[in-house]
Amino acid sequence: MSDPTIGERLKAERERRGISTQKAADDMHLDAHHRATVEKIFRHPVSHNIQWHDVVSLLEHVGTVSEHDGRYKVELGPETQTFDAPRRHDVDEQQVIDLRRMLKNAGITAKPT
Repeated sequence: MSDPTIGERLKAERERRGISTQKAADDMHLDAHHRATVEKIFRHPVSHNIQWHDVVSLLEHVGTVSEHDGRYKVELGPETQTFDAPRRHDVDEQQVIDLRRMLKNAGITAKPT
């Protein structure tokens, strides 16, 4: 049996402690690289310097990702979203908006500065 993803651990921790999604997300630990990617995703205005491979690495860490012919099916918490790999290295603005929604609904946000 594989180790649970951060999203699964987040849900279990939230249920165990009876706390809000955001509090549980703050207690989860992402490495510095993944945290930097999350911060870029939530930066306003939208960053146009978020590399696709960094996003895929983050999503694989917190959810389930499967790829077929350049399309990535991402399962994170209760949501499933399909992303097309960008034509260039960086994700586009609509992908950033979709990623924000998915991560926020899973309780993963950038820490306030």
